[in-house]
Amino acid sequence: MDKGKSKLEETRVVVEDVKGIMQNNIQKAEEREGKLEELEERSEALLEQSKTFVKTTTKVVRKKRWEHMKMKLLVVAVVLVVIAVLIGVVVAFSSSGSSSGTVKYTSNDKPVEEGPRLPDEEP
Repeated sequence: MDKGKSKLEETRVVVEDVKGIMQNNIQKAEEREGKLEELEERSEALLEQSKTFVKTTTKVVRKKRWEHMKMKLLVVAVVLVVIAVLIGVVVAFSSSGSSSGTVKYTSNDKPVEEGPRLPDEEP
């Protein structure tokens, strides 16, 4: 009977070892579950932050694009005004630049001023 008891005791020891290992495994699984829940919460928070970041960057890009467009329009307007002023100055000086008559070039390329023409004179 001693052999039967020793076998029984041996089996109990093995069962106790297995029981300890299983309890340790269950405890580790519970710890992992808690860590996974925490990781899931953090990933959801990151997802929300990334959505906010995308919205903000889209707004900033649109704002900067509009500012750039306004600057281009301003430069174009300034250039057009400068061109208009230059054309106006050229036209003003060309219409009042000569004295009372016209300038006529001779064969030796020297200008000769003529006086005002009368309606019945030929050029």
